[in-house]
Amino acid sequence: MAFNRLLLSSRCGKNKGAIFLTDAIIALFIVVITMMVSIFFLAKAEVSSASKMQANRLATDIFAVLDYSSTLSAFDAEDIRTGIDKMLPEGYLMDFKIECERRTYDSRNETRSSYAFAGERIFVRNGDENCIARYWIWLE
Repeated sequence: MAFNRLLLSSRCGKNKGAIFLTDAIIALFIVVITMMVSIFFLAKAEVSSASKMQANRLATDIFAVLDYSSTLSAFDAEDIRTGIDKMLPEGYLMDFKIECERRTYDSRNETRSSYAFAGERIFVRNGDENCIARYWIWLE
């Protein structure tokens, strides 16, 4: 009986190390997989929808201010660009195109971003001419 106990204890002692090593390898594998999935989703959400909405609101607000201050209806491209540059925070770039029934102005350059928000604002110039201001804003 003592021999059986000795034999049983020696076998269990050897297996404890192998089982612990297998358990540690499986746990390490699960941690690495979890970290890889987390990094993948963080990289995919680099530009969050909140920053896109911020750019949307920023561009809409800038053209609302230009419309209410009659800068758009004056149709002076330099005044419009100056107004945009004053209100546009650092880190954003913006281009625009204004189309009226009799005139058109386009300030667009090539965008240097994979994401650019585009929008438009309709306004009336001199009480009788309908115009559309289209704008593009993106992160620098």
